[in-house]
Formats: sequence, C-alpha cells, structure tokens
Amino acid sequence: MPGLYDEVLALLDAPLPVAIAPEVQVRAGEVIDRWDLSRSDRSALRTWGLPDGPLLRPTLQVDPRPALIPNVAGEPERRLISTGERLYLLGVYGADSDPTLAIRVGAVAGTGRVMGIRARPMTADDLHPQLRPYHPNLYHPAVCYFNASVASFVEVAWRWHAAVQLLRAHPEPHHTAPLEEHEQHHAEVDRSCEAFLARMTMLDPTMGDPNLSSLWVTTIADDL
Repeated sequence: MPGLYDEVLALLDAPLPVAIAPEVQVRAGEVIDRWDLSRSDRSALRTWGLPDGPLLRPTLQVDPRPALIPNVAGEPERRLISTGERLYLLGVYGADSDPTLAIRVGAVAGTGRVMGIRARPMTADDLHPQLRPYHPNLYHPAVCYFNASVASFVEVAWRWHAAVQLLRAHPEPHHTAPLEEHEQHHAEVDRSCEAFLARMTMLDPTMGDPNLSSLWVTTIADDL
C-alpha cells in the first residue's frame, strides 16, 4: 500500500483534472471575459475555478472593473505593488476575526499577478497585550504575494487542496505508539511537503524568490 510520500508524488505527476473536486469547485462566470487578464488566466478560472477550502474561500467579483485597491502603507508594500494598480477579487484567504486583517486575494489587472490584500498592516498592537512585548517589531504588510499568474495560482490551489486531503488521510499515530512511529510519520510529512513545494516552484519560479515571500511557501511550510 503506497505511503503518503508516494501518493503526493502521484498527485504531482497527474494531470490537473485529477486534483479537481467538483463538490467544492467554484468557477468564474461570464464576467471573466471582461477582465483585463491574459487568455490563459481567464481560461483557468472558467475551466477549473478555485477550491472552496480549507483556507481559500472563493468569492469572485461580478463587476468587470477591478474592485480591490491596495493599501501601499510603506516600503514592504511598494516592493510588491504600486499605488495605481487595481485587482480583481478572487476570494478570501485564511481566517481572521478582525475583518481589517483578513487577506483578500486578488489578480492585478493587466499583469495577472496574484496578491493578498489587507485593509491595513498587522502590527504588535493587534496581538494580545501579554504577547506584545515578545513581538515589538511585528509587521505583516498590507500586501503579500502568491503567484506570478492566475493560472499558476489556480493550479497550486487545487493541488494543495488535494494534498491536504492526503495529509489528513495519514494522521499521526496514536499517542501510545512507539516514538519511532511518530518520528517516521513526521519525516514522511516533511518529505512530502518539501516535494510538493519544490514541484510548485518549478511551475512558478517566483514562489522560490525570498524577496517576494509567497504566502504559499508559509502555508505549505506550516505543515512541515
């Protein structure tokens, strides 16, 4: 019976339709044809759409004009986007109790780059008072990076959605199991996530650029 690592490799080698789960598939409507995106980006949203969960909640805008305005609050944001750029809303990423810190995912009009947009940066003031002294210089920019194109974002989102299902199908051994079994499990998860990230970086080399710090890298590394 194949283990987690072999199953992840099979997923990565398979054509994209294998990763599509129709029960959570959210496709773009006809309005996508009026968005200023490349043919391949629009085709990816019309053909494959995006998975609903576990982190991404697709809410594709219905307006033909880009709806998201980035908050270019400082130099970290300026490295990723300019004040005049606008984005088409694709969905919401992650879970934040404070709506001003929720990450809205958008595609930059014209270029198709996929970014995360917060209403404002996250700082130490957003932490519990007891935690603030330990993170005095905390600054999560109001803009973060995902992918160089919508087509790449769509593929990474679907393959990661499928990979998460595989990870859940191989849970950690019961706490009474020998230590060696726990160590083997963690090593298998590490190996699988590293292989996934390496393959997705081949798909979109910008994911490996430390100056961009793709949020996908953080997401996948959290499972390591």
